[in-house]
Amino acid sequence: KASDKDGIDMYFTMSEHRYNSKDTAKLVEEVEKRKAYLKGASNLNARLDYVLGDYDRDLRSEKALRNGGSSNAPKKDLKPLSVYVFTNVVWGGKSDPKVAIESIVDNLIDLRLPATQVGIQFISFGNDPECLRRLDYYDSELGLKM
Repeated sequence: KASDKDGIDMYFTMSEHRYNSKDTAKLVEEVEKRKAYLKGASNLNARLDYVLGDYDRDLRSEKALRNGGSSNAPKKDLKPLSVYVFTNVVWGGKSDPKVAIESIVDNLIDLRLPATQVGIQFISFGNDPECLRRLDYYDSELGLKM
């Protein structure tokens, strides 16, 4: 399947590694290899903060360069970010992605960027009613300003 010219970045909540490939079959292979290590609690907050935090720094740096009239300013806008979180919603401890989501939305507003600059989609691979209710909450009940 087609992907961004830079490929797809894939992260796991139970690992600090990042995988990148233009070949989705290779990414699927990596998921299959990781299955044996998927034990214990995950920290969704830490990984989402990491991914969104890096992107936010890039957005702020780009804006600062442009506002300062730097010749190093990028010619094109930073590409929008799409984050797909495949989850059974069984997260460790007090893991709650609400703060990370609110933070990136506040930053987009501050930078006067459109809501389409960042998309976060939670995709359930389970069917537990409580877990699905939690995902619905993140999808439509956060009361975000955008």
